[in-house]
Amino acid sequence: MFARLLGSLAMGLALAGSPLAIAGNSAPLPTGWADPGIAEQDRLWLDHVRGHALPELSDSLEWVDGEALSLGALRGKIVVVQTWTSKSALGRAAANRLSRLNRYGDEVAMIAIHTPEGAENVDAFLSNVTIEGVHIAVDATGAYLDELGVYRRPTTLVLDRNGEVRYAGLTARGVQGAVQKLIGETVDSTVKVSAIPAPPEGEIVIETPAVTTASYPPANRGRLSARNMQGKKAPRLVVGEWVQNEPDSLAGKVVVVDFWATWCGPCVAGIPHMNSLAAEFSDSVQVVGLSSESAQVVRNFAQKKMMNYAVAADPHHRVANSIGVRGIPHVMVISPDWTIRWQGHAAALTSELLADIVKASRPSDGATARRVKIEHFRRWQDEWQG
Repeated sequence: MFARLLGSLAMGLALAGSPLAIAGNSAPLPTGWADPGIAEQDRLWLDHVRGHALPELSDSLEWVDGEALSLGALRGKIVVVQTWTSKSALGRAAANRLSRLNRYGDEVAMIAIHTPEGAENVDAFLSNVTIEGVHIAVDATGAYLDELGVYRRPTTLVLDRNGEVRYAGLTARGVQGAVQKLIGETVDSTVKVSAIPAPPEGEIVIETPAVTTASYPPANRGRLSARNMQGKKAPRLVVGEWVQNEPDSLAGKVVVVDFWATWCGPCVAGIPHMNSLAAEFSDSVQVVGLSSESAQVVRNFAQKKMMNYAVAADPHHRVANSIGVRGIPHVMVISPDWTIRWQGHAAALTSELLADIVKASRPSDGATARRVKIEHFRRWQDEWQG
């Protein structure tokens, strides 16, 4: 854990699509894992919590199944703590999603803590709905939730086998990804995870990179085999499964998404070109080959054909459908602010064109900075019981 903390003194924080750099305790969450609905101050606190142990489950919790749990007794398991409320669709969905983790069996313990909001109706709700394999507790006073520093927004915290909060404030994709990352780790009896420290007394600095003075190349005015989305926000990069070279993070990089298929002759012929671009721009560009075929078909192909970049399968065509792809190969180039800067045939994406996009995406020397303070809010007792 100590080595991991040393390696994460500079972390990234993405809010509302704007890349931010902040000094803190934890490495940035992988792309698509951070819940965008969490407010900035709450995100700051959650990132402060990561790398530490949660407070022990308190007597303020009323366990629906009558069996009180202890985080200490769960050491050795991956623990997913989800706050929720039966009063809202968002809260109900958050609790129900935990059942998807049952496939890991006893390796994962799932705890759903109901907030004071709607607590009086939780028994009626659970009499009609079964949340399989999940330990459910009700925090009617909000005392334990105040210790966690979370409020109305359903919030997920994932603890590793040593009891350390490794991930917090996740999307549904992030929860699944976090558990998959941690499932192969083993418990280390020599690790002593420290309690959450008080927030720093002073302010911290958040830096927003300055806008570059370089211009992006003009949009491709030729015939496109998809809707023209150039200059518009790119869709979320959702994949069914990463087949090889899954990126750790896309933050700060230009992303080239190549829609292709194993049966497509021009697509296969263009793989050496994608390899060349991936090698030339390895520091600044992430190439992603995205096929709508099954992961197994793509995996079998990739084992025989050298593809030196990230390859993923999306059998549900989610990304392709979001931009109306009707012919392949088709490429979209996304700048770090997640705007589509170019679309077209893969062969038309030259090294010179990509270099211009990379240059325009690079921030200038100056940067704006603002000072913020990490605070531990105790809102349930201060405001709810108020």
